[in-house]
Amino acid sequence: MHLRNWIFVHNALTGNTVSDKLTPTEFNVAMLAARNTTNDDIATMLNISVNSVRSHLRSVYNKLNINSRKQLYDFVIR
Repeated sequence: MHLRNWIFVHNALTGNTVSDKLTPTEFNVAMLAARNTTNDDIATMLNISVNSVRSHLRSVYNKLNINSRKQLYDFVIR
């Protein structure tokens, strides 16, 4: 199994993995969003625009085949 340094996240309950699926920025956005950080706060923390945050979240949802922050939380945190 190929691990991309700190990006490897594995959910033992579901077997879900985000390694090799997300870019580093998508991963950062996903982890912050999964913890209910607002888009405005994510943008500030990562020094990107709110529109970029939204774009990254859309990409994350598409790549992980999910459509909500609740599902994102279940995928990467739980």
